[in-house]
Amino acid sequence: MNRPPEIPDITVEESDWGVLLTSRFPSGRLYITQHGLPNILCFRERDRDHLAWRVPVDDDNHASFQLDVTHILEGEEGEAYKNRHKARTGKLGRSPREIGEAVLRGDIRIQDIEGPERSNIVWIQDYATQVGQGPLELRKKEWLGRSDRALILIRKIWERELQALEDGKPLKEWVRTEQLAGLNSRAND
Repeated sequence: MNRPPEIPDITVEESDWGVLLTSRFPSGRLYITQHGLPNILCFRERDRDHLAWRVPVDDDNHASFQLDVTHILEGEEGEAYKNRHKARTGKLGRSPREIGEAVLRGDIRIQDIEGPERSNIVWIQDYATQVGQGPLELRKKEWLGRSDRALILIRKIWERELQALEDGKPLKEWVRTEQLAGLNSRAND
């Protein structure tokens, strides 16, 4: 299952609700992610609607909340989903944190993760990249690239909104419009 990675063309823009990130892959796959400000992630796919948000606890920790409305199919596809769900909930295989720690130690590579553990690949990647950066105080100089466009825009918006708050100016009212609610990620376009 070690396919060469597809590098998407990524565009980001501020929306009425936050940041709209569109990834267009060479294969034709289109992936749309909405970051609702201040701290919401939302996307819709063929088989699920996803909503997640994170709340900072301190400089090094956050609480994550996630809601997935899944449209489970019948037959083999449905059974495959149920097995992925078992892995995601820790009932099958190692936890994303355990695997992420193994990646950081150099015991395994992310691209070599297979089987039930691959069900948590996004959480494993997030863990390895976020924890691998080290504490905030050690990251004085970041080298952000093209794939960090959404992060850069989100930071600029936060700076703008916090400055407005400090200056006693009105903050932007974030609204998830009908148009934004109807956007779907698609396998092919």
